[in-house]
Amino acid sequence: MTCYGAGLRISETCFLRVDDIDSRQMVIRIREGKGGRERYTVLPPRLLEALRAYWRIYRPPVYLFPGQTISGHLSPDSARQVFREACDRAGIGPWCTPHTLRHCFASHLLESGMDIEVVRTLLGHKSIKTTSQLRPRACIPI
Repeated sequence: MTCYGAGLRISETCFLRVDDIDSRQMVIRIREGKGGRERYTVLPPRLLEALRAYWRIYRPPVYLFPGQTISGHLSPDSARQVFREACDRAGIGPWCTPHTLRHCFASHLLESGMDIEVVRTLLGHKSIKTTSQLRPRACIPI
């Protein structure tokens, strides 16, 4: 839900810290996106609600999604594996990956009329060309 709701890469999601969630400004801080760049992305109300419910149950101390390794956060490989197992149980084919959620985030924003430059910024793309090359893919219905 976090990958789709905020348009995050799987590694960005795994590296989120509890204090990266800013519910006052309704943004999420990405400390080290691709290329080591910091950026902010949206925090939709529905995602905030889900993250608050998650936090009340698990109370992660530092990383929002803690792992069992010394690094402290869930590994992207573990997250991919859990995602794949969930897709298999749901009968969703191998075409769906965590990165598909990021593409769906962008596609849905563009379809709703959001300016491509805003989408580029939210995704953390350096070049507008990268964003404009996004092709509509099969997306999970919202």
